[in-house]
Amino acid sequence: MRIVPTLLAAALGAALLSAMRAPARTAKDVTVDIGADCRSRDSTVITVSPWAVNVSQGDSIAWVIDADSKVESVDISPKKADRWPFADRPPYKGGKGRPARGRRMKPNAKGTYAYDVTVTCKVGQRTWKTTLDPDIVVD
Repeated sequence: MRIVPTLLAAALGAALLSAMRAPARTAKDVTVDIGADCRSRDSTVITVSPWAVNVSQGDSIAWVIDADSKVESVDISPKKADRWPFADRPPYKGGKGRPARGRRMKPNAKGTYAYDVTVTCKVGQRTWKTTLDPDIVVD
């Protein structure tokens, strides 16, 4: 009759361990703000915040253009095509009110990924592109 108490203790222990496990992490949509002071082709100041975006496995990124900037569009592309944390093929293109998005993170993504942010500025009838190179860090 010692089998019943032993089985009961084992079942109770398994239930307690299961209840003590940390809840599953919810993936986040992390925002990177893109702004630019588009004065001229030779005088464009781009802001990217945060510069190095930290994400975790399963997260996605939305690159959002500042509504007050003169940026028409943004293109996001990796510095090295074979080193990119997302399964969706870049470049990711966005516009005002329509963020560029990195989704479907690869299950083995980890480390730092260099990428380019190319903004298209438009002032009056003049249009030009300027590129900057921040980082994605997958913890």
